[in-house]
Amino acid sequence: MGKARVTSIRVDEDVLREAKELGLNVSKVCENALKEAIRRLKGENSKTNPNILNFHMSKDSSSKF
Repeated sequence: MGKARVTSIRVDEDVLREAKELGLNVSKVCENALKEAIRRLKGENSKTNPNILNFHMSKDSSSKF
């Protein structure tokens, strides 16, 4: 994976608030969603890589889903 870059996105404030309340790492969720969209557009099947749908929690949480 390449070097991370800072960017900005617009997210509905209620969605962002709830994501933070749930302890989601918003950057990682967005990155994973972009990776999945790219794979789908390229015709790759997510079943060949089951880890691409993992949504990571905040750094201080050990949970994933």
